[in-house]
Amino acid sequence: MRILLVSDIFPPGFVGGYELGALDVARALLAQGHTVRVLTSDYFVDDTGKLAGIDVVRALECVYPGRTVVAPIEQARRTWFVDVRTVKRLASELIVFRPECVLAYNLMGIGPLGMLRFLVSIGMVPVLH
Repeated sequence: MRILLVSDIFPPGFVGGYELGALDVARALLAQGHTVRVLTSDYFVDDTGKLAGIDVVRALECVYPGRTVVAPIEQARRTWFVDVRTVKRLASELIVFRPECVLAYNLMGIGPLGMLRFLVSIGMVPVLH
């Protein structure tokens, strides 16, 4: 099965509970023979080869306090609601990668409501963690 895993941030740059969970799931799915691609932000530096074997695309923009110079109201809108750039990047990834399933981890900072609504509108119901 082709699986797209989407997360706002992904190891090794920041390692917390859900990031480690996302990494564990990606590794387990790969070990079972699935094709997995991770779509995440470039919030932290790239893995520089530390995640060998995992296809990680760091193409999303994650908005968090201290990371960007975005007005608070704009930051709140993009963090919680819709970020058109993220939806556009997700759509491109769906066209290129053609996943059968989308797993969504923490989407804070990348416009989760817009992403989820987009996936549902095209008939791809995401699995949320």
